[in-house]
Amino acid sequence: SLARIGVDGGPDLDAIAAARRKRPEARAYAAGGVRGWADVDALASQGAAGALVASAIHDGRLGRGFR
Repeated sequence: SLARIGVDGGPDLDAIAAARRKRPEARAYAAGGVRGWADVDALASQGAAGALVASAIHDGRLGRGFR
C-alpha cells in the first residue's frame, strides 16, 4: 500500500496475495515497503508483477544495477 512507501516496514505481502486470488489474470504491483532483495523475492513468490523500489535504490539496499 502507499502507506508503506519509505517507512522500511516491508511490502504488504497479504494484500498482493489477496489481489492475486481475487483477480488472478490482473497484474498486481506492490506500492512501497521494499527493503531489499528478500522482499523482491517474497513479492515474486506471491505473484507480484513489480514493485515501487525507489527508496531501496536511493539508500543503496538494492545496490546498483540488477542481480
